[in-house]
Amino acid sequence: MNENYGERLCIEQGRPEDAEELIALLRQVGSETDNLTFGAEGPATTVEQEREYLRAMAETPTSAFFVARLDGRMVGSLSFRAMTLARASHRAEIGISVLQECWGKGVGSRLMEAAIDFAKNNAGVEIISLEVRADNTRAQALYRKFGFEEIGRFPGFFKIDGKWVDFLLDESLSVNSYGSDGQKARKSKKNSSKDPAGGWRCRVLCAIIDSYGLLPGEVCALRAGPSQIGWEAEHRPPRRPRNPVSRRFIQW
Repeated sequence: MNENYGERLCIEQGRPEDAEELIALLRQVGSETDNLTFGAEGPATTVEQEREYLRAMAETPTSAFFVARLDGRMVGSLSFRAMTLARASHRAEIGISVLQECWGKGVGSRLMEAAIDFAKNNAGVEIISLEVRADNTRAQALYRKFGFEEIGRFPGFFKIDGKWVDFLLDESLSVNSYGSDGQKARKSKKNSSKDPAGGWRCRVLCAIIDSYGLLPGEVCALRAGPSQIGWEAEHRPPRRPRNPVSRRFIQW
């Protein structure tokens, strides 16, 4: 029978001095599952780059990086990044990692509670989005608990050992409709994932993300024409280096 860690578990804001321990955590998580964008090698970043990332997150009022500590040892993390452009400032995205030994012990729930509380009381956002493997039912159960809904699916979001891995895209939460425990339900928009317009947008977004090394939330606008699709991206503190891109057009 699984038991939560209770007072042994502490959720706190990440600090620049956590960089080395954080990289070690991500390497271990990457070696345990194929749920992240990297494996046992960890993120493509140096300790100094990770320090700068954590410093930038701490200095941005609408972004946060949370770490979970069990008896002082880092066992999980969650990044929270809000959009900065005015028309997208009501949205944020999160990414979460937890050591396999701590699954089912309340670590993910505590991190999610911290993120939702930050969204409501600090960042002032209304919608949080994320991406999750379509076969990661454990993570999906956590997100459902906090009111997240599937609004799209991307076949082949990852390619691992020559095989495509599907993801559920842009699961989102209307933050003000829920308590921090996510227990207040709202009506599900079951047909939203079958929106034909959303299908081509998902594919265009993925092409942009793959080609230019952006995070999904950094693509902020799409404009379709008869022979081109225009898009814009905003820049936020990256986990790993990416090419500076502000506006591009894909033509055919």
